[in-house]
Amino acid sequence: MAADVQNITDEHIASIAERMSGEGRAVSPVTIWSEMRRGSIVDIAAALQRWRDARQPEIPAAPVAADLPHDLSDSVLGIARRLWATAREQTEDAHRQRLDAVNQRLDNLLAERNEALAEYQNAEAQTAAQRQQLSEVARIVGCGRALVGRTHGGDRSCGAQSDAGRRNGRTGIAR
Repeated sequence: MAADVQNITDEHIASIAERMSGEGRAVSPVTIWSEMRRGSIVDIAAALQRWRDARQPEIPAAPVAADLPHDLSDSVLGIARRLWATAREQTEDAHRQRLDAVNQRLDNLLAERNEALAEYQNAEAQTAAQRQQLSEVARIVGCGRALVGRTHGGDRSCGAQSDAGRRNGRTGIAR
């Protein structure tokens, strides 16, 4: 497994993420891992976050208002009001852009979490079903041994099924 981790690079994950993004597919650690089928999802998530951070557009610095009036007849108070209004609008725009970026990142992280949770729950359900099947197979094997050895006294559940199976013309073993 250590060799797998060494073969996974940020560039490899970035290229897969770029391709998936270009195809319009969801880009998450689980989707990238399902395509690679190797490495740690935690390592993939860290590399994917570095890729996302590198793609985040820089929020431009607020442009300096260069259109100050040249007419000296304007009052200083009027200039101050315009500067204040411009600064407030630019600050609100910058905050709005940052909030939008944070909300987008939060939405992506929540989607990834939900996808990973669904994968986990699916695996857990499959494991429970397989345990149930294994338990049923073990019970049937035990019943089969009891029937072959003619030892009906050991497992009462086998005896009840074998009696019912004999009445119905079956051996009691599922086929």
